[in-house]
Amino acid sequence: MAGAAAMFGCFMIYAFVGHFALDAENPMSTPTEGKVLIVFTCLFIVAFATTWGPLVWAVVGELYPARYRAPCMALATASNWLFNFLISFFTTFITDKIDYFYGLVFGVCCFFLFWIVYFFMIETKDRSLEEIDTMYVLHVNPITSASWDPRELGQDGMNGVGTDGMYLKAGGKDFKKTETGGAGLMVHDETRFPNASAPGAEAERPAPVSSTV
Repeated sequence: MAGAAAMFGCFMIYAFVGHFALDAENPMSTPTEGKVLIVFTCLFIVAFATTWGPLVWAVVGELYPARYRAPCMALATASNWLFNFLISFFTTFITDKIDYFYGLVFGVCCFFLFWIVYFFMIETKDRSLEEIDTMYVLHVNPITSASWDPRELGQDGMNGVGTDGMYLKAGGKDFKKTETGGAGLMVHDETRFPNASAPGAEAERPAPVSSTV
């Protein structure tokens, strides 16, 4: 959030100073304004390089459930490179039309980024990937997620979290250790795997095949 706010401020100053104060025809006649643009360009680079530049890849790596993490990261990386190309390709055409106001486009993106992080992204500092997955399954409030404690889940901990919230398939069943009397999370299906100790089980067992030499 701090990085998004800092980049937003740099973009606003860059756009308005460049459009209203800098002499585009003869930039040397407005040296102070030119220095302001250079300073805030460097400040933007610092803000980006220390926050969203590297951290976005950590966010992408932690955001998705383990089952979908690899394809989702691939799509995110491909989208990043696609938009890098589109921005570099169309920048010249856009600046020819709106000059330094082009910075407002990225400034508005940073403005929305600040609030998206505040309202929708949970705090993942010092948490395992399993804990992060559990927080999303439980719909932990992102605003208060920094104070979430996995010990609040009770004696079963994260193992007791139901799978229905993961939206893997409809009707998924959940068996907690406390409800199965210590039998674990595996449930024996007698229709597919008959119990060997049940009456008549020996009769259904196929006879061994003998080999003669």
